[in-house]
Amino acid sequence: MSDIAKPITRAFTAALLLGLTVPALADSIRIGNRLIQPGDSEAHVLRVAGEPDRIVVLETASGGATGERWTWYEVEDPYHDRSLVIRMRRGTVSTIQSEVHR
Repeated sequence: MSDIAKPITRAFTAALLLGLTVPALADSIRIGNRLIQPGDSEAHVLRVAGEPDRIVVLETASGGATGERWTWYEVEDPYHDRSLVIRMRRGTVSTIQSEVHR
């Protein structure tokens, strides 16, 4: 292993051991046998995933609304929690992110 790779590997290992959040962007997400993907409507997301646990209005620096961040929280087991974050823009899904909290 090169001298440059060692500190990077150590930093990555330390981050995993400290239990930091591990986010992952997704092109789509399956909930049960239904799929949510960018471009889907708010109504479709609500039918598939149900009401989000939290909705945050996203704003520009000058206060103009740019969309919303919808979040669902799920406890997988006593040691891991998972959240699903969907960003909505103009009434449709713009991005999907799944996070595992250790």
